[in-house]
Amino acid sequence: MNELTSLDRLPPHSLPAEQGVLGCILLSPSESLDACATLPPAAFYDLRHRDLLQTLRDMHDARQPLDLITVQQRLKDAGQLEAVGGISYLSGLLDAVPSAANLGYYLGILREKFTLRRMLSVATETISRIHENAAPVEDLVAGFERDVLSVREDSADDSEADVRGCLTEIISEMQEAASGKPTPRLWTGLHALDQSSEGLREGELFVIAGRPGTGKTSLAMQVAEHVAVGCGKPVGVFSLEMSRKELLGRMATSLARVDARRAERGQFNAQEASRLTAAMGRLSRAHLLIWDKPGLTVAQIAARARRWKQRHGIELLVLDYLGLIRDSGRQRSRYEAVSDITREVKALAKELRVPVILLCQLNRASETDNRAPRLSDLRDSGSIEQDADLVWLLHHEDGSVIVATAKARRGPRGTTRLNFIGSYTRFEDQTNAPDTGSLEGHP
Repeated sequence: MNELTSLDRLPPHSLPAEQGVLGCILLSPSESLDACATLPPAAFYDLRHRDLLQTLRDMHDARQPLDLITVQQRLKDAGQLEAVGGISYLSGLLDAVPSAANLGYYLGILREKFTLRRMLSVATETISRIHENAAPVEDLVAGFERDVLSVREDSADDSEADVRGCLTEIISEMQEAASGKPTPRLWTGLHALDQSSEGLREGELFVIAGRPGTGKTSLAMQVAEHVAVGCGKPVGVFSLEMSRKELLGRMATSLARVDARRAERGQFNAQEASRLTAAMGRLSRAHLLIWDKPGLTVAQIAARARRWKQRHGIELLVLDYLGLIRDSGRQRSRYEAVSDITREVKALAKELRVPVILLCQLNRASETDNRAPRLSDLRDSGSIEQDADLVWLLHHEDGSVIVATAKARRGPRGTTRLNFIGSYTRFEDQTNAPDTGSLEGHP
């Protein structure tokens, strides 16, 4: 049996439910073990039951006949029969259930008690960290939120992990695409980019990289504006360099198509003032969340993003930018730190099931060699290229901005030429492209 908790109380568990599950397996091995396929051994509180479950699974996997006699012999040969309670205990498991029909009910009880024990463990570990002053307060909060979310996800319906169900979903999406119904995704609002990327899909990491002044932030915020204002979807932005006020000011002048510098000096006419007022009204109604605190770690970003997802249902996340995300504090090279950061950002995209746009800087090599940037110019780590689903490299050429799709898990690589209106920091297609304002429509 497990040890008592620090409060001298037995953790939540149900021995009758555990016995019921094992009894169902002995009565109807194949069907019951299939139903228990995703059940972790730790879901059983009694250690004897964990060992017995593993024995039953091993015998089933080896295609051995599975009944009271064969299980008894297997345990006896392994020297475990007495440890699990002997033949009388095995017989009692069979007598505990009249049939395997109630297996689902027993499994529900097991999972509920297992979730409660995990909650207790998370709370106990957090209390220990607090007393030991093991980490800064923000990291403790982030770690606690991550652990709680992990408990919640693991206690969810196992159907999400079902291969058959996943394949059915894939087939359904293919059939919908064949019938003209689009696959759910976000659009950037720029036809040329939407054509090259095939849209921003949930769980994917999109990297926008360039030298300072090439328009990385402007492009990312224009996409955020399109999704939040044009499509009415919640968007979360982490700005580690610019303040919330600066970002919103630039977004307002861009959306209103008003010269930003003149607007800052109050030099605009009545028509421009009307457009600015309208733009600010649209931004105020949009579900746009901006956190502008500098020096954040990935753990702190992830904690806030999870809250945004839970409370506001964000559908896009923008991180500006990688170079300003702080390491967790361990003594290691920047290369190692960036590798961990990009891996964790990619994991966050998958966890929240939203596309994440991550801004990165390129090193000086392309400027020094007077050439277009390459993937190898990504600063600090090759893991950016490895973890990203799509990489856009920006540079200026002949008055235009060239967006090179240097990596794409879906769709072709290639280059796209966009107009950039510097006075109000806005990108535009160079051709008369169809409107991509509808989130559900194709570009």
